[in-house]
Amino acid sequence: VVVLGATVVRELFGDANPIGETIKINLINFKIIGILPKKGAGGFRDQDDTVVVPITTAMYRLFGKQYIDQIYVEASAPDLIDTAQEEIGKAIIKQHHLSAKDAEDAFQIRNMADIKKALETSTKTMSLLLGVIAAISLFVGGIGIMNIMLVSVTERTREIGLRKAIGASNKDIMAQ
Repeated sequence: VVVLGATVVRELFGDANPIGETIKINLINFKIIGILPKKGAGGFRDQDDTVVVPITTAMYRLFGKQYIDQIYVEASAPDLIDTAQEEIGKAIIKQHHLSAKDAEDAFQIRNMADIKKALETSTKTMSLLLGVIAAISLFVGGIGIMNIMLVSVTERTREIGLRKAIGASNKDIMAQ
């Protein structure tokens, strides 16, 4: 049996009802028994582009494994994430009879909130770095313009002095 995401249903069956139909995955027939609710695109992938099969079927028939290498868990509320993380860790340690020392290397629990914080921190660092580079560029450009103006005034000091001697006003000199 299989449960399909909304995108898979749309791509394979269009507007038709797929319940009870059969699809092939890795040359194995699966009967469609349900459709997952729409979640929409999130992050880098479409969350509705999903096919769910029973774990033992996936392990033995699709992937040829006798172990589970990843488990995705969703907490019912954001404030329960830390509690869920601790409970999952305890359950894995209990199920596999691991000591505290062995548990450190045996598995990892990744929290998407922690990954989000790391991405935000790196984004802030990059923004700060780009801001510093822009400030240095403006400073160097300002010094260059100042030097060009100084040279152009220095080259014309004789001419400006001569104009002043014959009665030119400051306004006329600045205009030129």
